Amino acid sequence: GSIDKWIQAAGQTMNQILSSLSEIQSNQYDKMIDQQEKYIEEYGKMLDKQKEITQEHASAVDSIEDELSTARGDRRQQLIDQLNAEMAAQRASLAEQKKIEKEQEKAERKKAELEYEQAVAKKKMDLAQAAINASMAVSMAAVNSWPIPAIPMMALAAAVGAAQIAAVSSQYIPKPSYGDGGVIV
Repeated sequence: GSIDKWIQAAGQTMNQILSSLSEIQSNQYDKMIDQQEKYIEEYGKMLDKQKEITQEHASAVDSIEDELSTARGDRRQQLIDQLNAEMAAQRASLAEQKKIEKEQEKAERKKAELEYEQAVAKKKMDLAQAAINASMAVSMAAVNSWPIPAIPMMALAAAVGAAQIAAVSSQYIPKPSYGDGGVIV
């Protein structure tokens, strides 16, 4: 009787410790994932604003080109200068837009990596918990009050534990994909 209670207490304590560690680890990953989501959202807002700026420059270029088709003399030269300045601003805006897109993609990759790491860590914790539960079940079967069925009970407990471990081990965790396969920095 006292061995049963000790095994149960030890198993429960180990499960509680493992659960607490798992929760702490999961919360840390959740915080890091939330931070990446905020970055992604901010980059999205910046990208939308930059697209508006780029579109404004494109509209200005079109307007200047339309006016340039009928302009003469000094006005024509002023429009050419304006057109060159506006086209340079448009190119700079497009470059900034690409830079923001790259930063947003980088944050999305980091978020995917964190989600993958979190899933792998959870799987490891689940495996440890399944192993503890299996060990505890086998131990409990070994010390039951009926000596004759102890060995078959231990075998059954070990088989059930092995099945749990196999089920957890077989869980597929897809690795994050990085699009066109470029170098990750």
